[in-house]
Amino acid sequence: ALKLRPVSPKLGTLKMQAQTSLRARARTSGRPATFSGARVQKPRALAIRCSAADSSRRDALIAGGAALVAPLIISRKAFAEEGTSKYNVKYLPVDKLGNFQKADQRNEYRIRAEQTIMKYLSPEDSPAAIRLALVDAGGYDEATKTGGLNGSVFLASGEVRADIKDVVEKLRSAKKEIDEGDKVGAGPISWADLVVLAGKATTQARWAQIKINRAELKSGGEFIATNFANPWPVLLGRIDSDVAGPNKVPSFDAPVEEIKDYLLKLGAKGDSGPFSAKPPFWEKPGYLLWTAAAPNPDAEEERFAAYSSQYANIKKGYDMSRRTVTRTDYEVDFVAVYNKLTSLGVKYRPDAYLYPQPILDFKI
Repeated sequence: ALKLRPVSPKLGTLKMQAQTSLRARARTSGRPATFSGARVQKPRALAIRCSAADSSRRDALIAGGAALVAPLIISRKAFAEEGTSKYNVKYLPVDKLGNFQKADQRNEYRIRAEQTIMKYLSPEDSPAAIRLALVDAGGYDEATKTGGLNGSVFLASGEVRADIKDVVEKLRSAKKEIDEGDKVGAGPISWADLVVLAGKATTQARWAQIKINRAELKSGGEFIATNFANPWPVLLGRIDSDVAGPNKVPSFDAPVEEIKDYLLKLGAKGDSGPFSAKPPFWEKPGYLLWTAAAPNPDAEEERFAAYSSQYANIKKGYDMSRRTVTRTDYEVDFVAVYNKLTSLGVKYRPDAYLYPQPILDFKI
């Protein structure tokens, strides 16, 4: 605890006398003085020099500071239409953008795209959206480096699989709105990125819904879902292709042995031996991915658990995680597996969704 010591009456009297003397001296000398404790201190003179070099440095600092804060204090809405801004505006070319500016532009694009996607899809569409990503990426061939997630499920000729047809049609409408809603020149979203964001957005919405529904108070569930959501980084800029890889993805009523064999080969380099690395989608990540993409995820988990004790133990571990408040182990592992799947055979465009940055043109 903090103890306060009472001020001595004698000390207070001395202090008042010193202050009175100090004020009298200031009146007679014409110079101000300061009081600190019992000592009288004369203020030191401050000399300020100004030279051409100092002035240029000052101007450079002011201009540099203005350039840094300008994008923060001016809303991009002011630049939606040419000539609407009352400020003198110039545009920083894409090749001159800094890393933070690039990340900011792509993040805004991603948020707008995900919000639009969720106008057409719901949390209940999560399994179908993940299944779409699996079908598009699942034809990847490690030996020939062909196939992979490239949007070909939308562009290639041929009949779309019945179990993803509904979500494909919904995403066609979402893409149209995303592309037409571009007001800054970021460009249309690629089909491949659309697929990735559909799986991400619907799954995150589904996880949030689970956390909210299990909470005693809805506000408590919303707080947990918002503030303790597990991060889901995503890299955008995938290039589309109308050449699909071979359709290797089994149907969801195929035997577990066939599904397991397919997942073990997906993205695997083909080397074998006691010291070789595990394939990307060995039993644990393969279980996570496949069951989440199934039309009935809970029933598919039970089917895998009944197939072998290995899958049963995997299910037991993730069931324990999903009973916790934040479901961390399950969600973090799934994000890693999903990002691995959606990176198979991908080619990226480095300037995707970037546009000239409007900034204020200050004249000092």
